[in-house]
Amino acid sequence: MLSGVVMAAGTVENRGTGLRVLAVCPGATKTEFYDAAGSETADYGAKRVTPEHVVKMALDTLDRRSAPPSVITNGRPIALAGKILPRRLIVRFMGRMARR
Repeated sequence: MLSGVVMAAGTVENRGTGLRVLAVCPGATKTEFYDAAGSETADYGAKRVTPEHVVKMALDTLDRRSAPPSVITNGRPIALAGKILPRRLIVRFMGRMARR
């Protein structure tokens, strides 16, 4: 949701400059974050992608003439659910996943 607000602001602010704005929402990424968090379930069991994969997807997206405004490398079902389900329901679901 926040990425949509940032995208809209960036698009309006840079209109006519030749700059393009792309929001990258990578989800669970293979970094030391989850080890430092001390939780095996901090990523909600999502398949983690490499940082290199995230960068490649972002650059490939920018290379396309009609690129979508954002890149989501994993967690797509949750992102799509956020568009149709009440926010309260999503927050409750994510809370349950975090307690596992």
